[in-house]
Amino acid sequence: MSKTYQHPIRAHASGMVVMLVWMLSSGPAQAAECREVHLTDASTGAVLRGIEDMAWHEPSKRILLSAHDRWADPNDDGPVANGIYGLSFPRLKREFRELSRDIALPVPNLSELFQEQNVLHPHGITLWEPALPKAGFLDQRIGKQIGRLMVINHRAPMQERAPDGTSGTTIEYFHVAPNGELDHEGTYQHTGICAANDLDALDENTALVTLDRGACGGFGSFMELVLGQDRASVVRIDITRPDGPDVMDDGMAFANGIIIQRGENPAVYVAESQADSIRRYELVDGRLKRPATAFAVPGGPDNLSLDGGGKLLTALHPDTTDLFFYMKRLPLFGSAPTRLVSLDVSGDDGCEMLHDDPAGEPVSGATGVLRIGGMLIAGSVTDDGLLLCKSPPRPAACGE
Repeated sequence: MSKTYQHPIRAHASGMVVMLVWMLSSGPAQAAECREVHLTDASTGAVLRGIEDMAWHEPSKRILLSAHDRWADPNDDGPVANGIYGLSFPRLKREFRELSRDIALPVPNLSELFQEQNVLHPHGITLWEPALPKAGFLDQRIGKQIGRLMVINHRAPMQERAPDGTSGTTIEYFHVAPNGELDHEGTYQHTGICAANDLDALDENTALVTLDRGACGGFGSFMELVLGQDRASVVRIDITRPDGPDVMDDGMAFANGIIIQRGENPAVYVAESQADSIRRYELVDGRLKRPATAFAVPGGPDNLSLDGGGKLLTALHPDTTDLFFYMKRLPLFGSAPTRLVSLDVSGDDGCEMLHDDPAGEPVSGATGVLRIGGMLIAGSVTDDGLLLCKSPPRPAACGE
């Protein structure tokens, strides 16, 4: 049964709570113009499925894609597209304008060299880049990697340990070259992050990570979901140290996406998928100031991103139970709705519905969304390809 939608609230630093107002746009709302994007591994031809998360790499104009085909048949000897892929946004935008043909693109696996010796089942990813002057700066590291990509790797999904005895979940980190190419640098591993879902980098070496459940897997994890136990948390890790995760806050209802808003008043936003809510924390000296304030959204939020205008974007699941059955490929659940919204977390524009597709066609169960150059790009944890939309000129308010 779908959860009841409630209007969100936002609290100021002083503790005064104000209601977020749903602002109706002038004139009738317009739907987004969308197309499906089919992607294949440029080396093997395998179809990309399960593009759960994405990151925008400005220097190379590439979208980094975290792809893990969870529906792949383990008994099939055919190639499977698991890894971090690089998609050229200029090319993607050109293809969108060509209406006479489907959008079907081969994309390179940027983690291919790492995967020759290692298992990579990527989930949430985050891209950290140093703040460099925009002009008049001679970078002494020309030709060297200047960014860092951190990747949650479910080597043995929802297990404390992999068959080789090492951690079932690791965080792999890569140098990112100006052209977007990746070079593996190291691995953080600890059994305390087996339920890691998403992460965002505080700096080059530290990150905030969401653990969506308290249990690693099996019956304990299943009962958490069935009984609605709020045992998820946000932890802080240092990828250069073997120390276990440091808990920043807990008692959450399936902590999912996380994003850091930088600037004069830094904040951290955490999606609570089972609570139809997004938490906001003030960020003080790299730590979360509690208690958080929360505002409701019309569905279970998944991954979070910030666009160039400071709007918070998220993909929502109107009914997380339907999503669960769809992911398990149960009869009568051949699709799941896709809903994309924008939230004005620093102003009064409230929540805007960017795309609402109850049928989940052509892409079901979207889990992440980016807005780049007036385009919306959304991926799904299980479906193949991407959803590419023009941002609607007059989106509907979420309450409409």
